[in-house]
Amino acid sequence: MKRTSGPVFALAVCLFAPLAGADLTIGDAAPRFQLDTWLKGEAVDVPMLQGRGVLVLEFWATWCGPCRASIPHLTRLQTQYAAQGLVIVGVTKQDDRNKLDAVRSFVQRQGDQMAYAVAFDKDGRTYDAYMRAAGQDGIPTAFVVDRSGRVAWIGSPFALDAVLPAVLAGTYDVDTARQAAVLRTQLLQIANPRAPQSGSERRKVDEEKLAAQVAEIDKLLERSPKQVDTWELKLLAYLQYESTRETALGVAEKAIAQFQGDATSLQSLATTLLRGNYGASFNKLATRAAQDALKVNPNDYSASLVYIQALAAQRNDTEIARFGAKLLKTLAGRPPDLHGFATTLAGLAGGQYTDLALRAVNDAIKARPTDAGYVQSKFFIMARGAKEPRDVRAVGREFLNKAQTDPVSLNAFASELLADPLLGDRYKELALEAAQRCHELSGGTNWEYVLTLAVAKLRHGATAEALEMFKKAVELCQDEEQKKALEARAQEFEKDKQP
Repeated sequence: MKRTSGPVFALAVCLFAPLAGADLTIGDAAPRFQLDTWLKGEAVDVPMLQGRGVLVLEFWATWCGPCRASIPHLTRLQTQYAAQGLVIVGVTKQDDRNKLDAVRSFVQRQGDQMAYAVAFDKDGRTYDAYMRAAGQDGIPTAFVVDRSGRVAWIGSPFALDAVLPAVLAGTYDVDTARQAAVLRTQLLQIANPRAPQSGSERRKVDEEKLAAQVAEIDKLLERSPKQVDTWELKLLAYLQYESTRETALGVAEKAIAQFQGDATSLQSLATTLLRGNYGASFNKLATRAAQDALKVNPNDYSASLVYIQALAAQRNDTEIARFGAKLLKTLAGRPPDLHGFATTLAGLAGGQYTDLALRAVNDAIKARPTDAGYVQSKFFIMARGAKEPRDVRAVGREFLNKAQTDPVSLNAFASELLADPLLGDRYKELALEAAQRCHELSGGTNWEYVLTLAVAKLRHGATAEALEMFKKAVELCQDEEQKKALEARAQEFEKDKQP
């Protein structure tokens, strides 16, 4: 399983593009579960919910940062739509870094922050039936199964807001979504042709194919004009070429008008317009779409974050300060949302929103003082926001104290520090302390933790010791693909004395 990118703009609808040879795609019957252990909630299966409820199956792992970030979002969705029949199940499979005891401990620590069912897939049979069959290898990935038992949608859990209301209401056209997914694959092939041609010839062929594909998309829109992911597919068609950006603006205007009064679809459109850095005109439209979403529901958390992102794209610092202060009051007593607001602000370009992010994360810590994850976020917000190093170290040590029995969090902290060239040197003693403690807790049997400690020791100049630990990580690793990659790095390490 691969780590996915962060969730800053991940709220955009991710249309599933079936890979060649995929055995499971949108519209297919959802496979039955083959899950070994239910760690939270009651055991469910696809037949149990047919005609009664909508299922979201999310694949995740304890070591995956974006997966952990999605937990409050999934909890919010489960709470919001439970009465309409939504059942969310988080499924995680065993690997060297994700064993049953570690997962059980992680779920217990999450408490009511993870308010949905969680199951352990020891042999990976359910993972294979969904993820491998659908050609998916990145997590987190969510599958939506409608009331008829068909796979209705596949994508990022952060994009569920845009599709769940329609699936729950029975108005989501799965057949249209299936055809749109095929068209999206064809569009990507147009944008990245296998056989490069000369500039003018290739451009002519591309435009001819584009016109044919857009005609097919328009047929889908005639059939299902309220399907936001099809509108976003049409936007994608025109956004991929500089020469058709003006046309894309017109499509965006029509889409925003089409979804007036539909907060989730407007929010999704705003995020789609933001994620490609298409320029000032698109940022302005994104801001308008987010504003329109907030007119429908002024206190909508997800729409508020998209609005903040749109304002940042326009460099509207004055409005960010005003709206951010208002949002802080709205989120009082909601630590997961305060934390999400803080990390969103911290992820925006330039780092000029550090102080507002710190206010949000401090409020989250006050509401839930035992949560080491919030303190970890505060550390990185301060460190990357160029705060006084002495104060940053104090927060780092507070995190180490709170996470002293949690190897997953300790390793994530050390790894993130060491991956940042500036912070990894400035705060290398914290990375080493976290890695050593993690190594002790695991008894030296987890290859990833051993590898992290090897890199931390290398940063401190202990080259010989680091090399031996690197070889130990290779020896411990059981995953053949990972092992080959580690062996190659070990040889490079021994040759150059650096990973």
